[in-house]
Amino acid sequence: MRHHSKNSKYAKLKVAGFFGSTDAVKQAVKEGLGFSFLPKIVVTDELEHKMLKEIKIPEVAIRNKFYLAIYKESHIPKTYKTFLEHIISIYKNTNLYIP
Repeated sequence: MRHHSKNSKYAKLKVAGFFGSTDAVKQAVKEGLGFSFLPKIVVTDELEHKMLKEIKIPEVAIRNKFYLAIYKESHIPKTYKTFLEHIISIYKNTNLYIP
């Protein structure tokens, strides 16, 4: 979440718990234990069936971290390798860790 000053209306938000999976987070929210920021793609079904409610907060920017894991001994097809090289070239000049 974007850093907010101590005077911000978001400054008092506290982490209430940690869960081992997205499904556990969704279940906790469904049971009224709080709210969560989740990617829309993981709650599409719940939103369609009105099990969860989407609240848009335009002034809050959330940055997600994505990880790419590949077994180091596996053979990577040429198309996958081309895709990986493209992704790496995009993020080459950022603080992204690429071994």
